[in-house]
Amino acid sequence: MSFKPKSLKSLKSLILYAFLDQELFLLLQDRISRSALINVLVETWFAHKKEQVNKLFQIDAFQEFQNTLKDSGGKVYTVEELNSEDKVIVRDAAFRKVVVSVYNYHCAFCGLKIITSLGQNIVDGAHIQPFAEFRDDRIDNGLSLCKNHHWAFDRGWFGVDERYKIRIAQNLAETAPNNRALREFEGESLYLPNHELYYPRIEALQWHLETVFQQASPDESLFDQIA
Repeated sequence: MSFKPKSLKSLKSLILYAFLDQELFLLLQDRISRSALINVLVETWFAHKKEQVNKLFQIDAFQEFQNTLKDSGGKVYTVEELNSEDKVIVRDAAFRKVVVSVYNYHCAFCGLKIITSLGQNIVDGAHIQPFAEFRDDRIDNGLSLCKNHHWAFDRGWFGVDERYKIRIAQNLAETAPNNRALREFEGESLYLPNHELYYPRIEALQWHLETVFQQASPDESLFDQIA
């Protein structure tokens, strides 16, 4: 075979099944034994490429974490589950990648989609209810938003109602000569994922409307002076 798999995922795609010695099979069921076996194999056959091998495992582990998150719809974490900084970083990155993928890399507000040849894109996976407060990584607590509209959403400049219609704060003084102003999106429908399972949760959107959107308006007299 001339093909050389570059990851565990590509290797798995080539193998339909395997026959294993019963004793080896039992060892592989135990996490500690499995880890020890991997270390022996790496040290014996790939000692000169340990760094590359470790990177492959990290990539596939991260991909597996993303797949689990997407299949399960995400989860709400306990404080105890977030006691590892490394786990927090992986969790945050996986959530954001899954959210933007279910929106097909579009901004849910304006529909913008830009992807480079390197796989970079212009949107973020944003939490509707802040993770710091709710520890909620369920996918329906996420929105895919471009940089500007992520910033605006976090500050309550717009919200989304129970019909997934956009509501714009009425106290904005805007100048947008080369772009659509925020107020022009009033009443438009949010760009939604293909699968209803991942639609933003109504309760989360309602919380944002009441807690962030409605409380973001400054004193009207001050606004009149600015406008």
